[in-house]
Amino acid sequence: MFISKSFTAESGCLALIGGGLIGTLATSRVMGRGTLLPSSTFTLFQSPLLSLFGLYLLNSSLFLTSPSSFFDPPSSLSLPLLLLSGILIGVGSKLGSGCTSGNGIQGLSTLSPSSFIFVITMMFAGSLTATYTRTTIAYNNDENTFKQCYKLIAFTIFTSTSQLYVKTYPIADILSGIAFSGALTISGMVKPSKVFSFLDFANDVTGFDPSLGLVMGGALLVSLPSFQWLGLSEKPGIKEWKNRPIDWKTFVGGILFGAGWGLGGICPGPGLTTAGMSLGGMVWVAAMFGARGALGMVQQKGKQD
Repeated sequence: MFISKSFTAESGCLALIGGGLIGTLATSRVMGRGTLLPSSTFTLFQSPLLSLFGLYLLNSSLFLTSPSSFFDPPSSLSLPLLLLSGILIGVGSKLGSGCTSGNGIQGLSTLSPSSFIFVITMMFAGSLTATYTRTTIAYNNDENTFKQCYKLIAFTIFTSTSQLYVKTYPIADILSGIAFSGALTISGMVKPSKVFSFLDFANDVTGFDPSLGLVMGGALLVSLPSFQWLGLSEKPGIKEWKNRPIDWKTFVGGILFGAGWGLGGICPGPGLTTAGMSLGGMVWVAAMFGARGALGMVQQKGKQD
């Protein structure tokens, strides 16, 4: 194993900053609005859709106007593989009640045992899948720089902390999505290549890129003490989500989510921000929402019966 040449001290610092901004957004949203980011409990036809619109809005603008270093080239993955990845992510996130930021950042910040099990299972399954499938994609060897990102950092700080004082629907939800999109872009997590280079740590072609670990670490450095010291994990709705039981859905959800992540290098937040940039991105998002919605209807029907 060797460290990827694309990982630099500057890109590592930006990964930490981007992660810290995700943690700031998660904390501000709970403090100001009493709700988790919709990345953990997203639904298609409720108000979080506006947050998802904010995600798409900012990154579509960045795609047209920003340096090429912000994004990978359009995905070279086959549509059937992206379809399968989206289905696995949709079912896994529904069963596990969250995703990488939902369970990996907000769930760990609440000290949720279920989230901890989900994250460990997800990481193990994702690493195994990425290592043994060795998916080949078009890589972008250009890294983000402070010179390119300083304006976006300032803007994301503003939109993240806006959740403390902007509570008007729908403006608050759109700002939340824009902030999340900005943080993901700064950190480099909208690039599937960086995800593959983290999960496939034995990669002898491009090498290991620890950026994803720095993003999660940066987020937890902000959100974990904030959630604990301010008692945010005990707020109504969040406390129930935190204390959900560890059952077969936790393990199966983590395995399916990790497998989908390792196949496509995409999880819900980055997938939604880049959905309109290629046909593959749109196929992935449609598959994710379709699978998640279908499972939700099956679960609802089971409760009624």
